[in-house]
Amino acid sequence: KLHGFKLRAGAGARMARAAAFIRAMRQPDGLSPVINDGYPVNLAPFLDTLPKAARPAEKTTFFKNAGMAFWRDKGSFLVFDASPFTGKFSHYHAGKNAVILWHGGQPFLVDSGCPNYEDALFAKWYKSGAAHSGLLVDGRGDGAVAGTYDWKSWAAPRCTPWRVGKRGPVISSVLRSSAEGWGGVEWRRAVEVE
Repeated sequence: KLHGFKLRAGAGARMARAAAFIRAMRQPDGLSPVINDGYPVNLAPFLDTLPKAARPAEKTTFFKNAGMAFWRDKGSFLVFDASPFTGKFSHYHAGKNAVILWHGGQPFLVDSGCPNYEDALFAKWYKSGAAHSGLLVDGRGDGAVAGTYDWKSWAAPRCTPWRVGKRGPVISSVLRSSAEGWGGVEWRRAVEVE
C-alpha cells in the first residue's frame, strides 16, 4: 500500500504466516535466536511491516516444515531446533535436537552462534556438534564437514508437535545421523515445560 502496488492473491496469508513465525521465535530481548548460519537480528522492524497479530503469540508453537518449536511464559522462552534442512551443501550446523533456554528474561542455555565466515573456527568449531546443546556419541557430533560447506555426514531429525505431558507441554524429536560412530544410534530428546 505504501508504494502503490497490489500484492498477488494469497500474499497476505503468506505474510501473516511469516509474522506468526517471527512473533514465535522472538527472544525476550527482541532478537532472533541464532540457528545454523544465522545471526541475532532485531525483529521489531520486520514485525512493524507485517500484518498485526489478531491475538498474542501462543504459549507453544510448532512449525512442522521448519522443525522448530517455541515456548514462552512469563520471562521464560525455549527454542527446540530439530530443523530438517541438513545435507551435502547446506548452511546447517551439527547439533540438532538442540535447546536454547531463557529464564527470568535472561539467557540460560545459548547456542554458540555463528562468527563471520572468515573466522578460522567457523567450520572447525561453530559448525560442530560440540558447539551446540546436542548429543555427542563417543565424542562425535551428528555431522561432519570438510571445508566450510561440504558435509560428509549429517543429522536427520524428525520432530513431533507439542503434546500434553504430566506437568506441562512436551516437545520431542528423534534423530539419526550418518556420522561416523552413529550407526544404529537413534536419539530421542523430549523437553517438558511447566
